[in-house]
Amino acid sequence: MITRSSITYVFLILTIFWRNYINADYIEAGIINGSPVSITDVPFMALYRPKGKGVSPYHCGAVIIHEKFLISAAHCYIKLIPEYRVTVGTDHALEGGVDYDIEETIIHPKYNQNNNDCDVLVIKIKDKLTFNDRVQKIEMASHDLEIDDGVMLDTMGFGLTNSSEENSFSNELLRVSIPYVNQNDCKKIFSKLTSRMICAGGTDKDSCMGDSGGPLTYQNLVVGLVSYGRTTCGQVGIPAVYTKLSAVRDFIDKIITT
Repeated sequence: MITRSSITYVFLILTIFWRNYINADYIEAGIINGSPVSITDVPFMALYRPKGKGVSPYHCGAVIIHEKFLISAAHCYIKLIPEYRVTVGTDHALEGGVDYDIEETIIHPKYNQNNNDCDVLVIKIKDKLTFNDRVQKIEMASHDLEIDDGVMLDTMGFGLTNSSEENSFSNELLRVSIPYVNQNDCKKIFSKLTSRMICAGGTDKDSCMGDSGGPLTYQNLVVGLVSYGRTTCGQVGIPAVYTKLSAVRDFIDKIITT
């Protein structure tokens, strides 16, 4: 049984940790104004969260890219939490799905806590996934993929549905479509933006706290991972920032092909 106090406790630990290394204008990105989506439509979606009884069922999203490997955001890994697990095959955070134990977690060697550059980690699980209509891998974007400004992308997660309410995590998996925002326009808002980041949003639909590490998709490819954004999610004119997978996939490919 998950008590309110245990959820709040873990939430406070994570909030304190994040605020220690992210500028006050930034906070990890939950789905704002999203619609429920079946896991059979997005079978690559997974949860990366603490293991054990009496801990928060919420933490971060993850993406299946191989029968033994998933990816998430590097900032999702917190040393204060002794063990993690991944949950696949469910569109409800509190029920269903299959848990897998983690063998190894590898953070990008150039991950920068100050600006979330190279914000990606690779999760190696102990046992192979069983692929079916609820559990499948998704291909990562290639190095030469170009996305035009304004093209609609999808992101999803179990995060906050209202950034002003810290317990508004969604039990249902929610998805939104948001427009791609070019680097020049995004850098006017986020001065620490690097070439390993892409931006999307700027409408009343957005990712928010609790969605971190979840996918940003274009057609049948994952192009980004939820990384950070402004404290108030879903502000018109303010996009969110995502790890650009085509810029970090050499790191990922080297691990999964070794």
